Amino acid sequence: MTDKSQGVRDEIGFLQLHQGYADLLFPGTSVLQTRLRYALFVPWMYKSLRARPPKGNIAHAVRDAERRLVLRLLKGPEHAPEKRGVIGRDSPNHVSNQPPSVIYWGALGVWGLLRRKDGVRHYSRAEVLHGISRGKVVRDDDGTPLAELIEPFNELPPIPEDWDADSEIGFDLSLPERKFFRERWKGLRCANGAPSLLARLASHRLPDFVNVPTCWSEEVRATADQHSDVLLRAQAAAALACIGRGVYAALVEQTRERRDRRSTPTRHRDHLEKMIAEYRATALRFDLSAAEAEIGPFDKTLRDVLDCTRMWLRAEDQDLGHLHTVYELAEVDRKKLRARLPDLGFARTRRSEWDSEDYPLAKPLHYRWDRVSRMLADLHGQP
Repeated sequence: MTDKSQGVRDEIGFLQLHQGYADLLFPGTSVLQTRLRYALFVPWMYKSLRARPPKGNIAHAVRDAERRLVLRLLKGPEHAPEKRGVIGRDSPNHVSNQPPSVIYWGALGVWGLLRRKDGVRHYSRAEVLHGISRGKVVRDDDGTPLAELIEPFNELPPIPEDWDADSEIGFDLSLPERKFFRERWKGLRCANGAPSLLARLASHRLPDFVNVPTCWSEEVRATADQHSDVLLRAQAAAALACIGRGVYAALVEQTRERRDRRSTPTRHRDHLEKMIAEYRATALRFDLSAAEAEIGPFDKTLRDVLDCTRMWLRAEDQDLGHLHTVYELAEVDRKKLRARLPDLGFARTRRSEWDSEDYPLAKPLHYRWDRVSRMLADLHGQP
């Protein structure tokens, strides 16, 4: 995992569950994605730059094009709801560290918008930028390229006539664009060759995707076909991970108070009690073997945490101390000297910096459903 030593707050490894089920159910998606039309904005932007190659630095030209896109999306009514999905709207000078071309590039490959280089791997952003920087391709009288032509994108819906203008542009998909994405998503498959849930939902319109709270809601499972059981297993994993994250935060509070003799709020310990009351029954349905069969093997330390947490939930004595060792081993495996649970100097320093109010309260995994449901609403023409 890329966050094994630092970065994302995933001290124990529950992100493996989140990413595994999210990729299984909704291939190509990301927590940073907002609206579906960005998956057209990005290739249109590159195709436009290639048609009129800039004289200066190509990376700067892409940055300027993405800034211009932000400004166009922000035109119109000041408080329009769709503006919340504009990537870079709150960034300095509207230049985001994670611009759409980065956030959506992987999706362009998975969803079939990017070609495969030599029929094997998809073109990278660097290769496409290099192709643009070489300048406009020279052709002979018959239109045949006199140099190698990189065409990284498959056939796309037509670029809007006003694409290079500064006028307002929006996220609403045209009918041809909706048909285009529906066809691409209908072909998305799971590792076993079966259609993904995203493919299923591309073909089945729900009354209001945006207000469906979870991907295992009754409305989704009613159309999920063979994915209905998978969703229930994903729900159990989400509940167990919620309790596990709550256990970790509660253990840090308890260790800070008992071992370090520091006055510590009980915010996360109180929250854990509520999460156990709400999600215990669902979490106990978690099937470790079935989960690994569906999304791949977990790290050993995470397997131990999941097993021990389930046993702890079944027991009458739910003293947090029974879980300290297994959670400590998992945290040290992932965070090394950034760990908080060991009874060592570096961990005591980390605990002294702990702020119960700043650390987020545990909640169930969401598998990117908030992003996916918004894009499904776009696909089906829902506001």
